[in-house]
Amino acid sequence: MAALNGFLALGTLNAAGTIFTEIIASGYARQPIALEPDKTDDVINTAKIEFPAALADWPAFNAYAVFTAVSAGAQIMAWGTKQERIDRRGRHIVPAGDIRLEFPVPRANSGSAIIMSGPLVRSPQQLFASLNVVEVSQAEYDALGSKDARTLYVIPEA
Repeated sequence: MAALNGFLALGTLNAAGTIFTEIIASGYARQPIALEPDKTDDVINTAKIEFPAALADWPAFNAYAVFTAVSAGAQIMAWGTKQERIDRRGRHIVPAGDIRLEFPVPRANSGSAIIMSGPLVRSPQQLFASLNVVEVSQAEYDALGSKDARTLYVIPEA
């Protein structure tokens, strides 16, 4: 059983690396993703993820996000990616095991920090038991001078 099942989205992160914006493109759709712990306690995608063929040019993207639903839904996490794999048919493919997320200090194998957000289908304690969990408002989060890399900041929906 996967530690987390969701839907992988393509998009961009703002300059600060804190806000994910999903691409909008003809033929684009989020794809199912299952993340499981591996032998090193990192979390990896367990199966190849293949996005549909582009029906027109897709905008450039530099980030992934996991959502709770194939459309709309809550964003669970997002991170930057340095690699773009688009084959000659205009598909973006992520091989099994290519997404590797490190915890308790959230970091992607691309070197990007992982931006966690909620609400989560499972509690943060169940998914990442070694992280400290703090519920704060968006204003409280924005006012923090520095963020602890070992803390999961949960911002409730308004």
